[in-house]
Amino acid sequence: MGIDQVIYQRGYDSHENNDRTIATLVNGDIDGFSPEQVRVTKFNRNTSLGNHWREYPELYGVIGQAKVTLEDIDTKERRNYDLKTGDRLLVPSRVALKIEASEGTVIITCCPKAARDEKTHKYEIK
Repeated sequence: MGIDQVIYQRGYDSHENNDRTIATLVNGDIDGFSPEQVRVTKFNRNTSLGNHWREYPELYGVIGQAKVTLEDIDTKERRNYDLKTGDRLLVPSRVALKIEASEGTVIITCCPKAARDEKTHKYEIK
């Protein structure tokens, strides 16, 4: 797998009104991807994080706004994505990422069950 296996879907599925925002992230429609772990991150201020790659794929969904930079650690090919509410992004293994999120943004991350600390590697994207 590499950066050519990234799946980006703008406006995949979301609905918003004055009372709530709903966004679908996992719908069983990505062949070979069966998440067992879900993490939710809320950004209390504009911030940048990531600068790592993992030995397993991750699916990201967003409510709010975030800029994501991906870099294939083998080929060094780089891609940028401006994620907004309802977008989703599948990041394959061995693809590094950097996330710059706006205050109030919520990012949901789904992945297969994995030893996160052991299978995560620092990788600075400048």
